[in-house]
Amino acid sequence: MSQKKIQKFPAEEISRLIHNLGGADVEPRVEAIQDLNIIAEHIGPGRTTTELIPYLLETVDDEDEAMDALATCLPSLIPIIGASHAHLLLPILEQLSGSEEASVRLKATKSIAIVVKSLSDEGIYQEFLPLVERLSTAPGFSLRSSACSLIPTCYRSVEEVDSRAAIVERFEELCRDPSAMVRRAAATALKKMVEMVDKVTSRRRLHPLYMQIAKDDQDSVRLLSVAVLPELLSTVKQTDLVTFSQQQVEAFVGDPSWRVRYMLAENVVGIQKAMVADSVVATLLPAFATMLEDTEAEVRRCAAGKIFDFCMLLPDNDERMFIIADSIIPFVQKLAEDTSTEVRAALANVIMRLSPLIGAQQTNEALLPSFLKLLRDDDSQVRLNVISRLNDVNRVVGLQHLSKALLPAIETLAQNTKWRVRLAIVEFLPVLADQLGADFFTGKLLEFCHAWLKDSVYAVRISTIDNLSKLVKIFGQFWVEEVLFPMLQEMATSQAFVHRLTSLFAVNALVPVCSKDNVEKNLFPLVKQLQSDPIPNIRLNVAKTTSTIISLTKFRNKAMDSLLKKLKTDPDPDVKYFAQQALGRM
Repeated sequence: MSQKKIQKFPAEEISRLIHNLGGADVEPRVEAIQDLNIIAEHIGPGRTTTELIPYLLETVDDEDEAMDALATCLPSLIPIIGASHAHLLLPILEQLSGSEEASVRLKATKSIAIVVKSLSDEGIYQEFLPLVERLSTAPGFSLRSSACSLIPTCYRSVEEVDSRAAIVERFEELCRDPSAMVRRAAATALKKMVEMVDKVTSRRRLHPLYMQIAKDDQDSVRLLSVAVLPELLSTVKQTDLVTFSQQQVEAFVGDPSWRVRYMLAENVVGIQKAMVADSVVATLLPAFATMLEDTEAEVRRCAAGKIFDFCMLLPDNDERMFIIADSIIPFVQKLAEDTSTEVRAALANVIMRLSPLIGAQQTNEALLPSFLKLLRDDDSQVRLNVISRLNDVNRVVGLQHLSKALLPAIETLAQNTKWRVRLAIVEFLPVLADQLGADFFTGKLLEFCHAWLKDSVYAVRISTIDNLSKLVKIFGQFWVEEVLFPMLQEMATSQAFVHRLTSLFAVNALVPVCSKDNVEKNLFPLVKQLQSDPIPNIRLNVAKTTSTIISLTKFRNKAMDSLLKKLKTDPDPDVKYFAQQALGRM
């Protein structure tokens, strides 16, 4: 929806928009549609209702981009024409609801729901309900599909018992529609309907619809019923809950379509929350284990990613540790050797989160071997996911005895040919530093930091600089003086101008976290030595960094004043500009 103000549009610009609205070129027409509220404000509410809206109704075309824009922007006219005329937008949106393009239909039904909020009770019964009735009985399956999307809005908009009963009856017909596309839309709407209706209506009218959809001959319909199950379970009688949930889970986990089984893995935690605790262990746990060894890699990947959440929701008692150890860990060990990279990457994200749930002994005996195997994985994303979860390992067993396994993994990631992989490991520097300590980090990992500061990719260098400032907070000022400064000093004297420039960027980032003494003794002298650099961009950053030092530390001396006065007379105009700015802060 356009947010432009009318006063910014002269009359000729409005004329251009109106002209483009009926033009043959799609792009200008889309621009004009996106500014419908601007046009409407200009011509006024009267002409909008008597001229603009009828014109739009007559000129709905087949250009997907134009229809998409119209379906999105029509509600922007409501504040202009007023709620009493909002129903005039419904015929246009009704046409758009029959579009062959799914995104247009979706936006049209969303806009209809917005318009309905502005309708009076009389308008709902006279305009909206007949619209849904026409859509639901239309010969075109795309129109009936849109009707399914509007049924929940329709049900919520009326309060009369008879009207609601008629809406549910119409919904039942749509659930039995011969078109799979319509049944898919009905299955999607069923979840919202279960949330809205009372439990009695849900059991009597909606449960049979769910059972019908869950047994549909099209897997694209059946898979949508899985997402309905968690909500539906909340309406089942307690006496029937265990049996019903068991039947549904067993049916889904044994479905011949891997897409249905994938949806079960995707929704397993929601189903778990809705089930009786005892039936989770008896029914859902074996089903979850089956998904962890599914023949389809996508199902295993999705299930692997749910392992921690599933285990967290198991009954929190003394038996949970043993349930996980006996029923989940064996599958974790198999997944660590899975042939699919995606499965191993998903497992790497969650494996060590199990540590607090099973304790140090079980972690050492059962999880660590798989963890170390993933840490040595051939795929960089798997190794990154493992390293991203080092906090979980550290909380339970500590990292010191893992250092020998960590170093080779970090080294291979640090030297990876893909710069995004190098960037990802750089971002874990503070985590590693905090857990491994200054001595280990300096002795084993500092060389990687040095290499990243000289990386050929700017994003890697800048991320390293940002993380160096976090390291200062962890290791303290002594580390800056004894370890970090010598490394920056070496870069400041490098023959490569990029290295010299990076040293200045690093100083600029370090000033806020360094003591005034460190700035005066180490950082500013490094800046000073680059004041005569032959590269203007470096001299410019000398002036910028000096300005930062002045602003943040209030540190000033004669050398600084002399440096800035020299740069103020620099032949490069940008250098002079920033030097003058810095002098103004002295």
